[in-house]
Amino acid sequence: MIFLPLILCLCFLPNPIYTSVPFILNPGCDLVECQEPNNPALYYANHVIGDDRVHMIYSTLDELTISIFQTVKTCVPIFNYSALFLRNYAGAIQFPDTKPSNSFSLVLRRLIQFDDENDDGFINPKDKTITS
Repeated sequence: MIFLPLILCLCFLPNPIYTSVPFILNPGCDLVECQEPNNPALYYANHVIGDDRVHMIYSTLDELTISIFQTVKTCVPIFNYSALFLRNYAGAIQFPDTKPSNSFSLVLRRLIQFDDENDDGFINPKDKTITS
């Protein structure tokens, strides 16, 4: 039973799929906020796989957010940047004439940078270099 994961890895490793997907900064945005370098931003990329399109959105508009959506191949999202910059997120990103068949979002509320002196993953409470 211990060899099952090894056998599965060997079966799938010979057929890896590699692709490069470029991200676009604030696609389709004409607002002044989108042109200023210090403002929050939305990065968008998509890739067609078979009959589906996988959309990836990386956003720094409020909390750091990474979202992935799967739709039909012909779907192109519409971004309402006025609503996004006003933090009115409901309906600000729409997939017209379709509903995503799968979706996933990860919200990172806080990142902590610290010196891991002992390489053990623990934060030393006396460490003065901790930033958040």
